[in-house]
Amino acid sequence: MQRLELLPPPGTIEQVAIDTNQVLTLTVANLPTFTLVLLGIIYNNACLNDLRDLLRAEFKNESQSVRAESKSDRQGLRSELKGEMRELHHVIEKSSSASLRITTNASADSNAITNPAARSC
Repeated sequence: MQRLELLPPPGTIEQVAIDTNQVLTLTVANLPTFTLVLLGIIYNNACLNDLRDLLRAEFKNESQSVRAESKSDRQGLRSELKGEMRELHHVIEKSSSASLRITTNASADSNAITNPAARSC
């Protein structure tokens, strides 16, 4: 059985000069592939840049609309809160005046009980 060697034994490699016709043939053969790959990269980059610009504009519009919406919601909540606070103050004032009347009436009644001469009828 014969052994198959993929590499030549050391020291047997000869240097071969490449002719300009060979270089030209290789260049011309690979030029369309390189050109198409380069054009594809440039085109893809332009498409990605366009997509990036569109997404930025869309996100900017959405964020502005969300900000405007939240601002109007906050203003509505503020006005509602102010109304609730006014109502609460009103209830507190009524409660204070009622308790003040009760205290005043209780004081007058206690004065009338302790001092019957001061009672007026």
